[in-house]
Amino acid sequence: MRRILRHRPSPAMVIACIALGVALGGTSVAAINALPRNSVGTQQLKNGAVTKTKINKKTIAQLKGNRGPQGPQGAQGAQGAQGAQGAQGAQGAQGIQGPAGPFPDPLPAGKTVRGNWSVWAHSVPAGLFVVSGIEYGFRLASAPTPHYLNAGAPATPECPGSVTNPQAAPGHLCVYESSSSNATQRRTCDPETAGCLFASSNREGLGVAINATATGTVWAIGSWAVTAPASFMHPSYKGLPSGSALGN
Repeated sequence: MRRILRHRPSPAMVIACIALGVALGGTSVAAINALPRNSVGTQQLKNGAVTKTKINKKTIAQLKGNRGPQGPQGAQGAQGAQGAQGAQGAQGAQGIQGPAGPFPDPLPAGKTVRGNWSVWAHSVPAGLFVVSGIEYGFRLASAPTPHYLNAGAPATPECPGSVTNPQAAPGHLCVYESSSSNATQRRTCDPETAGCLFASSNREGLGVAINATATGTVWAIGSWAVTAPASFMHPSYKGLPSGSALGN
């Protein structure tokens, strides 16, 4: 009678079978379960003894085969729907102040500029005029019509303000007197003309002339206002200078 001999697989063969199963994405458990009881697969291998990372990369590549070339890029898909608007962010820091705007020349129509004035001199001979200038700070489109209001004089349509609230109608300049001493006549004049022509002004300013009543100190102080004309206007000197005790 012939006897059939059964041979156990060698440990190397078992390890190769397990490696093949791991490389091909299978599980080593199936290979171990297929071995006879108490064989090398169940007795001599520990859990985690054979893993994909422990197998030679070249062996894995040979088992899987070479990677083929990359295919062409697919067509771009349709644009998705617009998402919901996000929450408003926090307000940013305030920026630095920009440069100043252009200096107006001439002063825009209807704009009013104001200021203070004073005339003061000592040892003035009687009958002599003392002159002090007023500068508007802006050039007007045309010379305004000047008016001088003595201290306490009532307001007029051309000069509807007061010494503490100087006002002037468009195209007019109003000189408001607060107080004075040893002054007989008060006049306005144009410093740009020879001799400071009385009852006149120019586009940039004018002069205030005070006549001394007697030899000594003479002074007068007050405020002024000028409003740019709506359009070019010829100044009118009718009835100038205004107020009481004023001479031409």
